[in-house]
Amino acid sequence: MLSLMLIKSQLAKMKTLALIIFLSAIVVYAGIKQANAEEDKYLSKPALKYSTIEIRQMWEMCSLQFQRVHPNVQRIQRIKLCDCYVDHMRTKHTPEEVKALSPEESKSLGREMAVVCPILPPYPPPTS
Repeated sequence: MLSLMLIKSQLAKMKTLALIIFLSAIVVYAGIKQANAEEDKYLSKPALKYSTIEIRQMWEMCSLQFQRVHPNVQRIQRIKLCDCYVDHMRTKHTPEEVKALSPEESKSLGREMAVVCPILPPYPPPTS
């Protein structure tokens, strides 16, 4: 009778150990799946159409052009305008389209941009 109780006790311990191992395996598996899901969310993002350098170059050209054509536009307003221009360009046009623009198409795009990103008053008085 004592050996039967000992066997039942050992069996209960083995069941508990098996349950602990099973639950541990589930926790480890869930952790691995979650880590893989984190990696996948970065891999599934679409590739950027414009490189950082292309965006920086567009922004700089915009800023220099505004300084030349509209020297009285305040710096903060020029920054906002060029941000708007670059955002519009990269959402509406691919780099290939921009590079292939003819002079006439560039002027037309400039007129479109003036509507999308208008220069708003107040202008500072010209310095003499």
